[in-house]
Amino acid sequence: MNTEIKDNKYIEFSIDEITPINSETFILRVIPVIDSEFFPPFHLRNIKVSYELLEDSFYKSFYPDIPITGKRYLKGTVIQGAYYKISKKNIEYMNIFDTRETTISTDNDIFRGNRETSPFEEFDIKGDVSRSGKDVYEYLQSKVCLLDRAYLYCFNVGQGDSMLFVASSGNAYIIDTNFYGVKGANEFITEVKKILKWHRLAENKIKGVIVTHKHIDHIRGLKYILDEEFFQIENFIINQDYIHPTKAVYELMTSAKNNIRNWHNLNTPGSITEGNTKICFKNPDNDTANSRVSPDINNSSIGMCIRHGGYSAYLTGDLSSSIIKSKYFYVDTNYSKKSVLKVAHHGSYTGTDNDVIRILKPTEAFISAGTSKNYNHPHDSTLKILKSHNLNIKISKNEKKTVCYEL
Repeated sequence: MNTEIKDNKYIEFSIDEITPINSETFILRVIPVIDSEFFPPFHLRNIKVSYELLEDSFYKSFYPDIPITGKRYLKGTVIQGAYYKISKKNIEYMNIFDTRETTISTDNDIFRGNRETSPFEEFDIKGDVSRSGKDVYEYLQSKVCLLDRAYLYCFNVGQGDSMLFVASSGNAYIIDTNFYGVKGANEFITEVKKILKWHRLAENKIKGVIVTHKHIDHIRGLKYILDEEFFQIENFIINQDYIHPTKAVYELMTSAKNNIRNWHNLNTPGSITEGNTKICFKNPDNDTANSRVSPDINNSSIGMCIRHGGYSAYLTGDLSSSIIKSKYFYVDTNYSKKSVLKVAHHGSYTGTDNDVIRILKPTEAFISAGTSKNYNHPHDSTLKILKSHNLNIKISKNEKKTVCYEL
């Protein structure tokens, strides 16, 4: 496997995610142009930048109350999802990937003048049959009821998300994937098949794959599962409106086109019935579906509320607390026996506050987080909030077995 930058004269990469350290400094996670099957963390790179290189709208999505005037004018040279080709001569004496020693600012802006059209544009990749809007929800309905309960399985996949949902209809959905290599992916596949077999369902049939959003830690390894055809997957469900042209996204979308016939562009709220289970899709909508209205791709995450027999599960992707509060404002009192919250953004402080907990009223919380020191998830402030509301908390990295919630 070639993990070196292909062109000896240039460093080429796309910006996958931009994460604040504080209001002055941000960390970029970049995906270089290399040959990589899974893009594990050691194939990625991080760059520390000053806030002044960001776009106004992106910065305000994190810090809306901090005015941007005078010296706080932002240059907009660092753009989420953008592709850069930088001459190695221009950074010969800079270790741009050393986030302890190097901060890129207006004084040493390596991004200025080096943005190019991405060779990994994915907006024109579509399935054989593509649906959007209300057509998505009408197509996915199922009145069959094979199981008395619904089940949410949450896996330990390191610094990322991966879940399996089995509805009372007997239909199964894989929600996000994050596998660092073949071994982890194969372990997941084996366990999913065991779960389906335990429910007396076809062990190789998956009704749909749901990609909440296009960050690498939510799609890693999915291409491998599709290419090797471990499952018969009927539907590919993703927000296609939010364009995020990294090499990893391009390769996934190409694989999905080759392996899944039915594509569903989930860009508006709605609900489907699966037997006695109701799946309500709360996000995205007109305010969050694309980069023009939602500068941070995290806020375009597909957010769901699953209801069955008086129980609820809230799946929030990497949504911020402000989006969760605006989309999940209504909680049906008929579903108050028990509810589980898949805590947003791996337990980051950006996705949880006291109001989120008061509105959703969960009794249990699951946090999918790894041991990465770059993120230190879950954040102490998030755990403090969850504990103050007396929730039963499970963190994936502390769990030896897959966590199952029965609804």
